[in-house]
Amino acid sequence: MRQNGIRGRAGRLGPGTHAIITGGSSGIGLATARLLADRGARVSLVARGAERLDQAAHGLAAGGASVAAAAVDVADQAGVDRAIADLVARQGPCDVLLTCAGITQPGYFAELPPEVFRRVMETNYFGTLWPVRAVVPQMIGRGQGSIVGLSSIVGMYGTFGYTAFSPAKFAVRGLLESLRDELAPHGVHVGYVCPPDVDTPHYAYEQPHLPAEYKEFASAMAVLPPERVAGEIVRGIERRKPRMVLGASNRLAVATFGLVPGALHWYVDRSVRKVRRRDGVAGESGRVGGGVRR
Repeated sequence: MRQNGIRGRAGRLGPGTHAIITGGSSGIGLATARLLADRGARVSLVARGAERLDQAAHGLAAGGASVAAAAVDVADQAGVDRAIADLVARQGPCDVLLTCAGITQPGYFAELPPEVFRRVMETNYFGTLWPVRAVVPQMIGRGQGSIVGLSSIVGMYGTFGYTAFSPAKFAVRGLLESLRDELAPHGVHVGYVCPPDVDTPHYAYEQPHLPAEYKEFASAMAVLPPERVAGEIVRGIERRKPRMVLGASNRLAVATFGLVPGALHWYVDRSVRKVRRRDGVAGESGRVGGGVRR
């Protein structure tokens, strides 16, 4: 096994590793890039916003990291192909691909514009698929590599208020679970991460848009710092884990709801009734916290 590559069994990431990270200009992607850079890995960042991407890259470079960056919309297949090829030419073959790029738009299903569903799917699912397709041939050819995608705890079960985001994260999980079995014989590790709420720019953006019912049943869920998630991702890659569900309570919930699916619906239904009694919303629909109410 190569010392710092990802071959057929576990190995430590460090000097000699080239990691390409989409969504690398902020949040979980940037936190993971910093952790890998601190270990001496070569890091390539991919993100749509050029200004914030440049700031992230300069910050890593100032700390002595070998860093490259490519500004591209991950939903653009041709653009992603060009960006990955350029980063490989500059930094060497891709040992690790981490796909963190994504967008979210919570809200009540009937009030979300149709284009939101398409945009969320294009960015989260196809924005995972295109980078994966770009690196898989070379990883198969080299007989090594690791691909990890960011799903979500709401990619494990459907969630009130996330009718655009939750299906997209289900799709990411389905892709990577399928790909895991296909690429394992080639020595390529494939996994996915299912964090709960994480203190990122996306989390801050969501807050004014979240339905009150969601806030009620999610109130006990801890909000993790991105550095915690980054540490779990790196350990998961080194141990070649196929699935990383963060937090003991979330792992218990996934196991419980998998065995007793009705338990989740009972819990959510109870929270919904509580909010609607409190706010005077009757019936099976009606918006809480603004807009049309009945």
